[in-house]
Amino acid sequence: MGISAGSQSSYDLNALHENGGIETIIEAGVDKSILQAVPKDEIKDKRQTKEPPYIKVYTKNTVQQFINRYMLGSLKAQSLVLVSPFISTFEGEPYELTDVLKRAKRDHTRVYVVTRKPEAEYQLKGIELLQKFSCVEIRYNPEIHAKLYISWGRELDESFAFFGSGNLTSGGIKYNLELGMMILGRGDGKNIINKLYQWGSHDIRVVSKLVKKIQK
Repeated sequence: MGISAGSQSSYDLNALHENGGIETIIEAGVDKSILQAVPKDEIKDKRQTKEPPYIKVYTKNTVQQFINRYMLGSLKAQSLVLVSPFISTFEGEPYELTDVLKRAKRDHTRVYVVTRKPEAEYQLKGIELLQKFSCVEIRYNPEIHAKLYISWGRELDESFAFFGSGNLTSGGIKYNLELGMMILGRGDGKNIINKLYQWGSHDIRVVSKLVKKIQK
């Protein structure tokens, strides 16, 4: 099952929900018509065996949803992938960057960061904080525009990924009007997470300039 582009008349959003593929969390008055669905002829009759959704769409506090899930989860991540053009310390938020890094350090989680070379003061502060943690690798890529965050567990069903429009900043976490999608490690979500992790932990890393290695 996939999510494909097309005219609204040719796609059945309700059927996708009924088949357990996607859960829409619409807030801030966003129209459901912005979401795409699967073609009707691709939908199998799974109404008798409905599974929990593996996709959740958020329109409010988008990046915060990923951070909350990571910080409140009981399982230890093997690695954390943070791809964002702009990174700040997001001080004053429910969980700050230092909280995320302390959790990673405590759990012996490797943190892979791909971002742009900092220019603004808030970016410099974010990089300075990342530099202080031995579990963090930092790479710069001036062309990066994607925003992708992954918590990679020992098993795929322990993993989850988030991508959308929000940077790893206070604006992306709370203040800006953003759109984001959480992928959970169940059903077809496992394959999506696996591909996103391949891109975030390898494909984009190998073409980005290494600034800081993980220190053992």
